Amino acid sequence: MGNMPQSRDRRLENLNDTLRRAREKSRFYARFLPDGPALRLRSLDELRRMPFTEEPDLSLGIEEFLCVHPIAVARIVSLQTSGSTGAPKRIAFTDADIQSIVRYFSFGMSQIVRPGERVMICLPGDSGYRVPHLLSLGIMDFGGFPTVYGPISDTDDAVKFTANLKPNCIVGIPVQVMALAERCAEANRVPRPESVLLTADYAASSLKRRISEAFGCRVFNHYGSTEMGYGGALECSHGSGLHIRDDDLYFEIIDPRSGGAMPPGQEGELVFTTLTRKGMPLIRYRTGDFASFIAAPCGCGRTSMRISSPWRMRGNFLQLPGRRLTMPELDETLFSCPQVMDYSVSHASTPRGDLLLNLRVWASGKFRLSDTSKLKTLVEDILPDCVRVDIKIAGADETSPGLLGKRLLGTVA
Repeated sequence: MGNMPQSRDRRLENLNDTLRRAREKSRFYARFLPDGPALRLRSLDELRRMPFTEEPDLSLGIEEFLCVHPIAVARIVSLQTSGSTGAPKRIAFTDADIQSIVRYFSFGMSQIVRPGERVMICLPGDSGYRVPHLLSLGIMDFGGFPTVYGPISDTDDAVKFTANLKPNCIVGIPVQVMALAERCAEANRVPRPESVLLTADYAASSLKRRISEAFGCRVFNHYGSTEMGYGGALECSHGSGLHIRDDDLYFEIIDPRSGGAMPPGQEGELVFTTLTRKGMPLIRYRTGDFASFIAAPCGCGRTSMRISSPWRMRGNFLQLPGRRLTMPELDETLFSCPQVMDYSVSHASTPRGDLLLNLRVWASGKFRLSDTSKLKTLVEDILPDCVRVDIKIAGADETSPGLLGKRLLGTVA
């Protein structure tokens, strides 16, 4: 989760080695990568000449991508392809790949947690080689004490667990950790952690602020995915972007339509190439996540490239007249209201032809009827005049989207 910087020459050497091995050993890349001198890159930027790997390609099966004998595979993770009912995508890791993940987790967490401190891990995955297990190994590597709680589905139970464990750091999903933080603040006597690490979903600045105020601690953001080996980028204490895991990954930001490179500061689709993976390297893999490069130097002194907090484009925007409304915009607006704990969105056309945005809001017990009109005004301020807003407050027996997993807006073309 941290950054162990390598020289540009070493990264280029690793990239060329990855391209060579993929061309020689992967059935998939043997069909698409050039042969001979054209495969040897003289700079990292020349990677743009190579074709993209798309998410549906992974559904062809790991046998198409493997660069090692199947007996060398230590772990296979299956994921459903986004928006598809077809074959799942499967990612294979060797022991060396897993050790690389653990080293990264160890280095990153050591920037947040000191030896001897306790970490409460509120993430899904109760089997070996999933994130909680690998993160625990990384934390123990530098002398920390991890405890896996699992995803927070019962906030009251999580408060009791927190009170007993007294963790120095909590790692979890943004909406779930926010609910825990504010419930702990209400309980008053619950010891507060010194730091929080948010991962597995987009974390708006307004949401991070609420956690920081409730716990009175620093809040860090992490980005990663199974395809990239769980860890991708981590925010440092200066809070000005996420430092890329550039020893193991090469990131690009592209125009999703043309495939061309986007300049720093302009948002585009995040593409990555693995630099050191042995079992199943991926070359120019299109994540479907959107971010931008940050060119300004970071106050921490690290020279690695940084990105803004990535968010998932697929399923996370509404096409409005003249522009798109994204989940980050709605998150920033809605979570700025202290009583909003989560929300879902649906849409319909009115008889007049306007778009009706139906917001279902999960609110804290402090939410009052008068707050509904204030919330409606906040949302209407970021929408075109032709969009109407209707807000309903979810019942106490309804489970919020954030407790079920990643939240999606649903896409209107």
